[in-house]
Amino acid sequence: MWGLTRKISAGLPGGAIAILGGACRFPGANSFSEVADILLTGRDALAGDRPSLWVHDRYRHPAPRTRGRTYTFDHGLLDNVDRFDVELFGISPREAQQIDPQQLLLLEVAHEALEDAGLSRTALAGTRLGVFVGASFCDHFHRRLMDVATLDGYFMTGAAMSILSNRISHAFDWKGPSLTVDTACSSALVALHLACQALRSGEVDTAVVGAVNLLLAPEPFVGFAQASLLSPTGRCRPFSAAADGYVRSEGAGVVVLRRRDALAPDDAPRAWVLATGSNSDGHTNGISLPNAATQSALLRQVYADAGVTPDELCYLEAHATGTAVGDPIEARAIGETLGRARARPLPVGSAKSSFGHLEAASGMVGLFAAMTVLQSRALPQLAHFAAPNPNIDFAALGLEPTCVGRPLADDEAAIVGINSFGFGGTNAHAIVTSDPPASSPARRTSAAVGTPPPLVLSAQSAPALAELADRWTDFLADLPEQELAPVLRGAARGRASYDHRLAVHAATPGALSEALQAWRRGTPDAAAVEGHASPGALGFVFSGNGAQWAGMGQLAMRENAAFRDAFRALDPMLAARLGWSVLEALNAPDPDRMRRTDVAQPMLFAVQYALVEALATAGVRPAAVAGHSVGEIAAAWACGGLDLGAALDVLVTRSALQQRTHGLGRMAVCGVDAATVRAIFAEHDLALEVAAVNAPRAVTVAGPAGDI
Repeated sequence: MWGLTRKISAGLPGGAIAILGGACRFPGANSFSEVADILLTGRDALAGDRPSLWVHDRYRHPAPRTRGRTYTFDHGLLDNVDRFDVELFGISPREAQQIDPQQLLLLEVAHEALEDAGLSRTALAGTRLGVFVGASFCDHFHRRLMDVATLDGYFMTGAAMSILSNRISHAFDWKGPSLTVDTACSSALVALHLACQALRSGEVDTAVVGAVNLLLAPEPFVGFAQASLLSPTGRCRPFSAAADGYVRSEGAGVVVLRRRDALAPDDAPRAWVLATGSNSDGHTNGISLPNAATQSALLRQVYADAGVTPDELCYLEAHATGTAVGDPIEARAIGETLGRARARPLPVGSAKSSFGHLEAASGMVGLFAAMTVLQSRALPQLAHFAAPNPNIDFAALGLEPTCVGRPLADDEAAIVGINSFGFGGTNAHAIVTSDPPASSPARRTSAAVGTPPPLVLSAQSAPALAELADRWTDFLADLPEQELAPVLRGAARGRASYDHRLAVHAATPGALSEALQAWRRGTPDAAAVEGHASPGALGFVFSGNGAQWAGMGQLAMRENAAFRDAFRALDPMLAARLGWSVLEALNAPDPDRMRRTDVAQPMLFAVQYALVEALATAGVRPAAVAGHSVGEIAAAWACGGLDLGAALDVLVTRSALQQRTHGLGRMAVCGVDAATVRAIFAEHDLALEVAAVNAPRAVTVAGPAGDI
C-alpha cells in the first residue's frame, strides 16, 4: 500500500487531500459511530412520515398516477428540524423565522465538523477557506410564497439557494470561494470534486464541503410519484429482486478537507481523497435516463488519475436507489469497467438501503459509508436484501452485493469508490483511502502517558451547555481509558470558547461521567467548576516570592513536552549567570534551599517562563499581563517589555541582592487600612514601612523584627 500511495501522491496535482473530520445528521444517526452501527448491522433507519407538516388527505391517493396526488409520504426523518441554536451564530430570532431550515442545519453540522477536525472557528476566522455545498430542493422558498404577507426583508437571503454556502462563510468569517452546487442527486460529490480542484490548484488550503436535504413540502412527492419513482412499500432495496423504487430522505453531512502540504502537525486525518471526477451523460433517450457508457468513461478516468487498479478496491459504494432502470445500468457500468477486470468479485452496496435517498445529500451519505469501511475495516450490510435483482448478472459482471457484512481480509487494501448520479445526467465519482501517503500524519488514537487534562466545555447559552454535558456523558460511557487524554486535549484545543463554561477533572472516563452527572443534578463536587466568561481578552498574572514549593514543576516537566523543552532550553542561559542548574534543582528539590531568594526566585521565573511557552504552543496567549514581586520580571518578559536576556539579568541581580538582607527583617500582614497602620507607626515610633496595600483592609508591613 505504501508504494501505491506514493504513486498516487506523485501522480496527482497537489497530491492526496486529507479529510480532517466530519459531522452529520442522517435518519437515526448523528455521528460517525452511529452511522457505522447502522450500516454494519444492516439496520433500517427509516421511520415513516411526519404528518404534522401538511394535510395528507389533500395530497395522498392509493392509486398510482392519480393527478395531483402521491401514493406515499414515507420518508427518512430528522428530529427537531425546527429547533436550532441560532444564538451560536449571531442570528436574531426575527431573521431566523425567515431562514430556510437547511441553512441552519448546515451551520450546526459545519460547526460540529470543525470540532471533529480539531479546528477552532475563531482561529480560522478571516482566512481564505472555501465552502462548497450541494443542495437541490428549496421547499421553504415555495411554501413561504403561498402567503406573501408573511415575508419581510430577511426572506430573500433566508430562502436563496446561494445562501446555503454563503451563510456558512458569513457566520465563520471565511474569505475563500463560497458556492452552492445543484446537480440534483450528484450535488454532494460534485461539490467535493470542485473543492478538491480548488485545493489542488492552490486556490485554498482548507475547504468545508457539505450537502443538505430537508423535505418541507408535499409537491415534490407528487411529482416523483407521478414518475413512479417512489417505493409504494416505503423501503429502498438496492440491487434486490424486491426493489420497487426509492424512499426520499432528509439529512446533512459536512467534511473538512485540507491539502496535504498544508497540514499542521496536530492534524490527524480520518481518511484521504485520492481522486474525484465528474461528467455528463449528454443526449440520451430522456433527460432523466442514465447512460452506462458515460458512467464507465468517468470510472476509467478517475481510476487512471488515481493510479488505482480494480483489484486494489475493497468496496464500491454505489448510487443504487432501488429503481428498475437505474440499478441495472449502474451495475453494468461498474462491472464492465471494474468488476470484470478483477481476480475476485467486487463488493458493491448502497447506504440508501438503510438511510433512504437523501437526493442532493446522498453523495455525502455515500462518503460517510466509505469512511465507515475504512475506519472499521468491515463491509456494510445491505438492508432488505433477500434475493438479487434478476435483471443484473452479478456473476458475469464480477460484482458481489454485500447482502452479508464481513470484515476485510488482511491482504485487502482499504480503498473505496463512491458513485453518485444526478437525474439530469451529471455523474460524479470519488476514491478514498485510510492509508496516508508517505510523510503524512496518521490519525492518532492512542493516549500519551500521564494524568488526563480537564474536560473543558463551553456553549453560547446555559441550556446548550447542559445539552453538551449530556452528550459527553453518553460519549464517555464507551470511551476506552487510554483514549481519554487525547480526546480531552482535542476538546480543549480544537474547539472555540463560548461564554458559558464548565471544567471537569477526573482520571477516568467513568469518573468524568459521574462528575458531569452530578453537575447536571445540581450537586457538583470539587471536580466540576462552572463559570461565565467576562467580556474582554485573556490576562496572565505572575506570582511572586512565597508561591514556590519543593517539587513544583515536576508534574509539568514529566507530562508536557512543550513545558519540558522550554525549561531545558532556559537552563543553560540561567546557569551561565547563576553558576548552578535550575533543571537539577527542579529534579532534586531541597526544601531548605528553596527558602533562599537567590534560589526560589530563579526557580519561579523558570517555571513561569516554561508555562507561558507551553500555553503558547496550545494557542493560549495573553492580551495583558500583571506580576507581583519576582513575577513582575516574568510579566515584563511575557509582554515584550524585557527581552529574555535582560529579564534574566534583572532576575539574578535582584534575587542575589535580596538574599544579602535575608534574616535582617520581617514582614507581617495587618487586617486594617493603610492610614491606621501609618498612625500606629507614628504613635509608637516604629521603623517600619508599608510594603504593600493588597486590599482596603489587608496591608503588608516590613522592617526590623523587634518593631514587627
